Amino acid sequence: MISVTLDHEGSLAVPGDRASGRDTVTLLSFYTLLLMIVPSDEVFSPLGGAGAPSTILSALFLLVYLSMLFNPDFKIARGRLGLRLAAILLACSFIAAYVSGNLQRMNTTALNGGDRGLIILAGWLGILLLTADGISNITRFMKLLERIVLATTCMAFIGDIQFITGKNLATFISVPGLAIHQAYSDLEIRGSYNRPQATAAHPLEFAFVLATVLPIAIHCARYAPKQRRKIRWAQCAIIALTLPLTISRSAIISMAVVAIVLIPVWSRRERLIVLAIAVSSFLVVSIALPGLLSEFATLFGGIGTDSSTASRTSAYLSTAQMVVQHPFFGTGFETFDPQTAFYTDNQYLNAAIEVGLIGLTVLTALFVTGWVTARRTCRESPDPETRHLAQCLAASCAVILYDSSTFDSMHYAIASGLTFLILGCVGALRRLAPGRANPVFSPGPGGAASLTYDLRSLKMLRCLLVPDRGALSACRYPVDSGLGSTCSGGVFCMPGLALLGNLANKTRLLSYPGTKIQDRCNSNTAQLQSSIPMKGRDKCRGHRYGGSPSHQPGSRLGEQLSSAGRREGRSRAAAANLRSWWPRTAQLNSFARVSQ
Repeated sequence: MISVTLDHEGSLAVPGDRASGRDTVTLLSFYTLLLMIVPSDEVFSPLGGAGAPSTILSALFLLVYLSMLFNPDFKIARGRLGLRLAAILLACSFIAAYVSGNLQRMNTTALNGGDRGLIILAGWLGILLLTADGISNITRFMKLLERIVLATTCMAFIGDIQFITGKNLATFISVPGLAIHQAYSDLEIRGSYNRPQATAAHPLEFAFVLATVLPIAIHCARYAPKQRRKIRWAQCAIIALTLPLTISRSAIISMAVVAIVLIPVWSRRERLIVLAIAVSSFLVVSIALPGLLSEFATLFGGIGTDSSTASRTSAYLSTAQMVVQHPFFGTGFETFDPQTAFYTDNQYLNAAIEVGLIGLTVLTALFVTGWVTARRTCRESPDPETRHLAQCLAASCAVILYDSSTFDSMHYAIASGLTFLILGCVGALRRLAPGRANPVFSPGPGGAASLTYDLRSLKMLRCLLVPDRGALSACRYPVDSGLGSTCSGGVFCMPGLALLGNLANKTRLLSYPGTKIQDRCNSNTAQLQSSIPMKGRDKCRGHRYGGSPSHQPGSRLGEQLSSAGRREGRSRAAAANLRSWWPRTAQLNSFARVSQ
């Protein structure tokens, strides 16, 4: 007898460990705490710039992800995901740049920087892949987003105190075992106001974090339970009101980017409320901080003439001269030292120097893929809350795309870590969004286990189960649709055959000799009528349904599954074909944990 054990727990938890609450989201929450609360200048001294606690933990995440990927005791998503492919291409381009740099003559500082860059790259991959593929359900995913908002609120609170008192509270946060890698300087002052930076290394990085998380905070407040709604909106207000206190053009433009992306999906009433809040905030700031508005007027009025704009403009010519020397792969990530060369204040220019035009293209493609994936999820999801969350994540990706042109975001620990965490969240939502089939083992209705899959990623299994395209059952899911099926009650429905029987006890995968498959197929005919979900754009015998995530009326499904006698003949033909290849079902081990 062949048996399979399916666990109900989060992706990292083994069966029976649910009560402990240890899963992927717990690890990611701890990472968020280290990333945003521990000052970015405190590191594990032997590793230097790559020794930040969040960087070390994220690099370990890559090992955790690989162990989950190859260990059948853990479950993890394996379906197609554009962000995963983009991340792999990014890793390949950065490794190629590292090899290119080591083939050239470089000083010791640049060589050490290249080694440090590989550790940072491993951390980026670990956080993106574990977030995108390791979260088991939408409830735990929302819990992670709420914790990201909470950590950002704490950063904003620290920044508010810095703005008011002029004291850098981050200097009072000390973690035993960590050393100061690069001591914080005094707070910057612009005009007569302090520029807060909280635990970040620079006010621009602080503004980047606030603007990136603001759309997520808005979603968490908009759909919060009634008893927590006031707290969620208070968090959102703290983040939004702290953002202009960084006194930077990037902060104001980032807020405008968020508004441009989100306002079109809100109702007219919500737009009027947002407009009223914006006008009220403007009046309050003009009364409480009258000089702040004049500072912003000076900043935007001096575009093209101030020193900041002049240095950014001159960086383009200097960058072009360096890129010509190594145009394709550059000299390696983290090998360019702006303190000895020049400041670009632009991540895209830095990428062109360090990883070449190929690396720049792949990095930009990764950011764009995040935007496209979020927007695609927004368009395809039938659930309003999911559509709004996808649009908010798209707004965060838009902020990342813009702000990377205003400072070298990938060279700041908090900014780069948050970037890949948000991209991982986009991938997780794409996989977990209601109405989509998730290529993982997950608990079915009422606690019964069910197997969910993506036909496009299981073409090998399709060929295994249906060697004869003429032996098809009434339910036909085309491979090119990319839509899978989870049959309630544990029936796994493949094109042409209901192969797997009842998995209600979560521990059995039916194993029939070839002669018994025929009887099982015949008995599943009636069961299919109540077990096949017709969601979104699923297709069945050429008919197309859309709009509702619920099951279609049984009468229509009954019409499509009529002529039971003809289906029985098809099942008999399929059973005859199965007898010759049944031993090959051992290949199911690649999709489930199977024990003999």
